[in-house]
Amino acid sequence: MLYSASNVICDYLDLTYSPDSLVFGSDFRLGSVESWLLSVSALCEKRDSHTALYRLGDRGKVKMDTNSSFTRISASGAALAHLRAHKIFDEYLSELAAEPHRVTRLDAALDVARDGAETLAELRTMFPTGLASLGRKALKVNYITSIRDDGKESGSCYLGHRQRARQTARVYDKQLEALEKRGEILPPTTRYEVTAKGERDRPSPTLKDAYDPTSLFWHIASPTLLKAPANIAPWIPGDGESWKVKRPVLLPAEVVERKISFNPDLDAIVEIASQDGSGGLKRMLRLIANKYHIEM
Repeated sequence: MLYSASNVICDYLDLTYSPDSLVFGSDFRLGSVESWLLSVSALCEKRDSHTALYRLGDRGKVKMDTNSSFTRISASGAALAHLRAHKIFDEYLSELAAEPHRVTRLDAALDVARDGAETLAELRTMFPTGLASLGRKALKVNYITSIRDDGKESGSCYLGHRQRARQTARVYDKQLEALEKRGEILPPTTRYEVTAKGERDRPSPTLKDAYDPTSLFWHIASPTLLKAPANIAPWIPGDGESWKVKRPVLLPAEVVERKISFNPDLDAIVEIASQDGSGGLKRMLRLIANKYHIEM
């Protein structure tokens, strides 16, 4: 089985703050995280005094909710993948770290080059009683499967599905999931995904674990699901509570470059203008210059 410890990624991240936190604003005031999201051209799909939903890339979602008890910010795996692809994941974590918070859920995932059907068949032999342990408490093992086009049974295996456990896991056929949900063609791939939940007054995952979830992943996954490679640093609960990423200071030219490179609306305008050839693109530039009184 081929895998590398360095390939573990954070695939979902959920944080809570005090209700008066400045990370999320109101109808008339943008929060700090919202302002940063807009600076990297996230698209606001919904916003009112209690909820905001931003889209990153094609499928990524960052959702914010606030009530009288807390403010919550959740980022999907697709959103985190988008941030990593554009090398701004650490900046996002820096914005999240700016105020006191608690990481209430962190998913860490590892993709393995193996047919998901083979993996699920092996898991059935590993857990013949329908129970498995990722910590002190035994978890129920559940399967959701179907028959693939090649006639093999495949799908997902859940450890602790819908149980109130602090550590749970899911193993699934990533190749099948990508094909069925998004029409993507992947080589045979099994995804191992663990979930760590943070609780008040108990050691919890931190943003340091989001930045590098390797130790946390193997702390939960090994040895029940996979044997950890040698030299994996032990996970220390609560380590990194004061951890922060240094925020970059951008020059005005860098801000302009970022706004242009992250602007899907501008991409669409250029695509439309290019349908008229070079004349259409020149006309587009003249319209921009005229609007802002720029001499060309």
